[in-house]
Amino acid sequence: MKLAVVVAQFPRLSETFILRELEGLRELGFEVTVYSLSAPRPTEAELVGNHGFEVVRRVPWATVPAAPRSLAALRDLLDLFVSGEGAVSAERLSDLRHVTTALRWACDMTQRGIDWVHGHFAYVPSMVALMCARVLDLPFSFEAHAWDLWCTRDDALLAKLLEEARFAAVCTDYGRNYLMARTNPGATSYNDLHAL
Repeated sequence: MKLAVVVAQFPRLSETFILRELEGLRELGFEVTVYSLSAPRPTEAELVGNHGFEVVRRVPWATVPAAPRSLAALRDLLDLFVSGEGAVSAERLSDLRHVTTALRWACDMTQRGIDWVHGHFAYVPSMVALMCARVLDLPFSFEAHAWDLWCTRDDALLAKLLEEARFAAVCTDYGRNYLMARTNPGATSYNDLHAL
């Protein structure tokens, strides 16, 4: 299976657990391509290294090609940014710039024959992963860790990620329960939300 993993930055010294996970997936036979929203600082790149993973970086606005489903997908993607009252939130508006990245990466994923799109951290990387999966009509999953649970306040995004994910993983049972409480008060279980 060919897996696309979307991250904020790769490699990153404070996120070597992601590197270990990717190595484990590769050992299980997955072909992993990393899609990184930003480049690492040169010192981090030297210290960590990418361990032979193919890394695709974000590209400028002007280089986004027209994908077969891009225009139809744009309409679908916009609902990620619109609140229930039909107004675009300031937080979501600032993230609209990631739509072009998702469209470009979707084209790249098509060329690579990607089968599944996974996001690391339940904020922008997973949002971009979800957009790519929507454009390509592929399964989507994500992982939540810590900062994305306790320091972000975008409950609507968290709920949307959970709604559309085939599965979600959280680093602890406490984090799993906290995520459930933020996105679906009163829920006692969510079968596809797993603590690692």
